[in-house]
Amino acid sequence: LRWLKSCRAKPFCASSGSMASETTELQSQRSKHGDLSELIDRMETLAESKLYAQLTDCIVEYVNQPSVSTSQDDIYKLFDNFVKKFANMMNPTKFVHLLSRATLQMAKLQGAEAALEYATGFTEQLSSNAAASLLLRSLRAALLLEAGNLQESRDVLDSVEKELDSAYGMDSVAYSRYYEVDRLYYKKTSDMTKFCRSSLMYLKYTPIAEIPESERGTTAFEIVAAALLSEEEYNFGELLDYEVVKASAGSPQGWILDLLNAFNEGRLDLFDEAITKHAAAIQGSKELASSVDSLRRKMALLALMELAFQKPQNERNLSFGEIQIHCRLADHTEVERAVMRAMSLGLMRGKMDQVDGTLSVNWIRPRVLDKGRLEILKSRIDQWAGGAQVLLSKLEEMTPELLVS
Repeated sequence: LRWLKSCRAKPFCASSGSMASETTELQSQRSKHGDLSELIDRMETLAESKLYAQLTDCIVEYVNQPSVSTSQDDIYKLFDNFVKKFANMMNPTKFVHLLSRATLQMAKLQGAEAALEYATGFTEQLSSNAAASLLLRSLRAALLLEAGNLQESRDVLDSVEKELDSAYGMDSVAYSRYYEVDRLYYKKTSDMTKFCRSSLMYLKYTPIAEIPESERGTTAFEIVAAALLSEEEYNFGELLDYEVVKASAGSPQGWILDLLNAFNEGRLDLFDEAITKHAAAIQGSKELASSVDSLRRKMALLALMELAFQKPQNERNLSFGEIQIHCRLADHTEVERAVMRAMSLGLMRGKMDQVDGTLSVNWIRPRVLDKGRLEILKSRIDQWAGGAQVLLSKLEEMTPELLVS
C-alpha cells in the first residue's frame, strides 16, 4: 500500500497522451524481431487491458529472448519508451530487473556515468520497497564497476551485504543480484577463489530460467574455469550438480566439462585426454593456456586424495613409489612436495615418514560423493556389517550357557 500511495504522486503512469509513443516503440521492436511478434502483440494487448502483472512477466520473457538480450540497445529503448511508463503498476523488484537490463545496455552506448545517473533517478520512487531498494543499490555497484570505480563499487556491495545478512524474509532475488555483481567485482580484480565462491552463491539463489539463454554457456564456463584455477577449490561434485553447468554441455564452451569431470574423478588419464583433445580451445583461453602446469599440479593432489579414498581406512599406508606412479610425479622429492602441499591445504591429515618413504593417511577432506564413491562406501559398510555378524556369532559360541534356577 505504501508503494501504491507513493506512486500516485509520480509522473510515470501511462496515459492516453503517451500511447502513441508506446505503440511506436512496439512497432519498432516488431520490425526488428518479427519472429517475436506474438510476444509483442501480447504486450500491447496486456497494456491496453491494464493487466500489469501479466504485462510485467511478458516483458521479462521478451527481454530474455536471445535475439533481444544480445541486441545493442533494444532493451534500453523498450524500457525508456514503454516499460517505465508502467513503473507504478509493476512489481518493484521486477521493475528494477528490467531497469538493470536496460542500463547495462545504456552503459555500453552512452557510458556508465550516464547509465548511473539514469538509474539513480528511480531511487526515491523505489525507496519504500526494501528488496527493490537493495536491487537498485546492487545495480549502482555494477555501474560503478563498469565505470572503473572499484573501491566505490566495493563499498556499495559491502553495505548491501551487511543489510542482507541482517534481513529477515528478504526476496531471494536481492541475494541473487548481490552475488551476481559481487562475482563480477572479483572477476574484475582477478581473484579466482572469491569469484568462484561468489559465483556458487549466485547459482544457489538464481534459477536457470532467470539466466538469459545466450549467457548460460559463458556463465558456466567462467565459473568452472575459476574453480579449476582457484588454489583453494578442490570440491567439484557440487559444481557438476548445478543446472547451468549441466546445460552448458551442448554449448561452444561445453568442452571444459571434460576437464571438470577429470578433476572431480581425480583421474590423470582423463585430464591428459582432455588437454590433448581440447588443446586448441585451451589456447583460446588466456587464463587456462598460461596455467596448464599449475592445473597438472592441482590434478596430482586430487589424484592423491582419490588414491587414499579408494583404500579401506585401515590400509591407508601408501608408499612413495605407489604415490609417484599413481600421481605421475617425477621422483620422491616431488612426492614429498605434493604430500606437504595437500596437508597444508587441509586436503588430508596423516604422517609422512621420509626415511621409510611412506605416508599414513587418517583423514581426507569430505567431498560431494557421486554414485561410484557411494558404491565404495556401501561396500565398506556391508563388509563391516558382515564382520560384526561374524564377531557376534563367535561371542555367542564362546559364552557359556547361563543356568537360571
